[in-house]
Amino acid sequence: MALHIALLARAARRYGPPLAHAAYRRWQAMTPEEKERYRRQMREYAGRGRQLAKGATGRARGRGGPPEPRP
Repeated sequence: MALHIALLARAARRYGPPLAHAAYRRWQAMTPEEKERYRRQMREYAGRGRQLAKGATGRARGRGGPPEPRP
């Protein structure tokens, strides 16, 4: 297990800065409308994640039922 963590840490140190730089350049190239669309999309994803986590903790504590089916 420790080997896996060490390999992941090494990969993050090696590939993290170039990926971050590429993401920064891409962000700078976006129009204000694209940036706002991206922010809105990330807010929706975060909200959905919070709802799923809240449901999972409720079920783990015995307060919730099964997850609701997707439409």
